[in-house]
Amino acid sequence: MHPDKSPGPDGLNPTFYQHFWIDLGEELFNSACCWLNAGILPSQLNDTNIVLAPKGDRPETIIDLRPFHFVMFSTKSFLKSLPIVFVL
Repeated sequence: MHPDKSPGPDGLNPTFYQHFWIDLGEELFNSACCWLNAGILPSQLNDTNIVLAPKGDRPETIIDLRPFHFVMFSTKSFLKSLPIVFVL
C-alpha cells in the first residue's frame, strides 16, 4: 500500500503503520490470527467513511458526484492477506 494513502476512520495512514511496524506488527498479526480462528471480526473493522466529491465545478445531481470510501488500514491489510492465508 502506498504510504500516502488517505487515512481511514482511525485517522492513521499506511506511513504510521510502516514507521511503527516493529512495535505494532506482532500485535496486529496475532489479532488477525485470533479473528480467523474464532471466525468473528470486531465490528469496528467495518467502520468506513464515505465522501461524495464533485466530478466537475458545479455538481447539480447525484450523477455529478464521485463516492470515495476510507477504510481502516488494519482492515485493508487484513483483507489483503486473506488470499495468502487460504493458499497456505
